[in-house]
Amino acid sequence: MADRDTAGPQVLVLGWLTDVSGAITAALGRHDITVKHTHPPGSHKPDRKRWRTTASAAPPLSAAEIDSIESVIAIFDGHAVRSRFGGRQNCASRRRLRVSANDACDSTTAAALTVGARRVLLICDARRLPGRRRALAASWTRDLAHRIGYECSVNGLPDNASYAVIESDAEVTEIADVVVGWHDSDGPGWPAVTSASSAPRPSRPS
Repeated sequence: MADRDTAGPQVLVLGWLTDVSGAITAALGRHDITVKHTHPPGSHKPDRKRWRTTASAAPPLSAAEIDSIESVIAIFDGHAVRSRFGGRQNCASRRRLRVSANDACDSTTAAALTVGARRVLLICDARRLPGRRRALAASWTRDLAHRIGYECSVNGLPDNASYAVIESDAEVTEIADVVVGWHDSDGPGWPAVTSASSAPRPSRPS
């Protein structure tokens, strides 16, 4: 584990600055765990078209940051989640979801491989979605965690991807506090965080 007396970050957060990323950063900071922020998964430009890119690249990090980072957290914020799951679901929207998943998988995996992450966590902010759409977003996030865990494992990293879905405002603080323990341990069993390896495998398309 990285020496917390050094200035290097231990956690890389892929995501815009929102109440979710802010709460996570604050919770980690209370335990002297430094966070590095960069662009959201699947996006490389600071604009609202965060799901529209096709190129995937590792985030810009210094050699010292690469050496110190142990965990990667990818946050799918409320705006991105609503834009993909809140509207009408049809062939075009399903195609966009597949593209989004591919982009997010590539960029999150690239970040994990760059830093040699010991663990990866996906967080989906589904608070503003109705029940059925929330379930769809949760399933999408779970399947993405499976893919990222597999890609990490075949490239020499632990298959240690997990995911969490935020369904209420109260869960923001809860998950932020849980992230501290998740970062400090490679073991399963953290409340509100599900290991992709223990979740049902994605069904193959017929």
